[in-house]
Amino acid sequence: MSASPQLRPFSFTVIAATGSRFARFAPYVAAVDRVGVVTFQASLVNGKTGVYSGSGESLQVIAEAGDGQIKSVYSHPAVDDCCGVIFYAELESGRQAVMRVDLDGLTCLAETGSRIFRVGPLGPTMSATALGAARVTERSGQESVLLVSRDQVFAIPGIESYHDVAGLPGVDDDGAMMFRAKDGDGYEGIYLWSADTVSTVADTRGSFSELTRFPMLTGSGTVGFCGVSNDGSSGVYIHKDGQL
Repeated sequence: MSASPQLRPFSFTVIAATGSRFARFAPYVAAVDRVGVVTFQASLVNGKTGVYSGSGESLQVIAEAGDGQIKSVYSHPAVDDCCGVIFYAELESGRQAVMRVDLDGLTCLAETGSRIFRVGPLGPTMSATALGAARVTERSGQESVLLVSRDQVFAIPGIESYHDVAGLPGVDDDGAMMFRAKDGDGYEGIYLWSADTVSTVADTRGSFSELTRFPMLTGSGTVGFCGVSNDGSSGVYIHKDGQL
């Protein structure tokens, strides 16, 4: 007979609450780093928006509308293990941007202009090693995914062969990127870009009839997703080292 699992004690900690300062936190999810600091987007009672962090004691302002550069924050934040936070914001100039805050301050990584038409939808993701992914739409109408670091931004090559990008792309600690999209024939798939090559994790061209809109990628490169196979059965799957 197997032993009963041991229940570990836990407690709830209030990080922030609506009241005299905050009006709401929806619809964006919060992020938690490895030491338990929670970073979140919030709307203030004065109508402004911002990004804040805390662990149950004091709150820190990461970025806030009205600082002379940011007009509003319109995504969830993503955090790394290097004191970095990225998020989407509308700038005072009216442009949309991918912003990063770290120990060096506030940086605009990418913004709408001659090439980028829209930043988003949804929000960015980031690995523990400060590599991030952000969805954008180019002026040509092509949906793209940017790989961002502290000081570099580029669109992953080969993504122009795909369309209807969905969900949240992910980046592992080595810079490989996962995204969900349709191929040129209209089949849905989950793909992994690494070393300038796009490989298929799973698609509806093969044994699946449906794939989750939000697959996930771990720091070590394992992809997890839900899917429905052609025989109607559903399950949770992982793709690791090229094997499903």
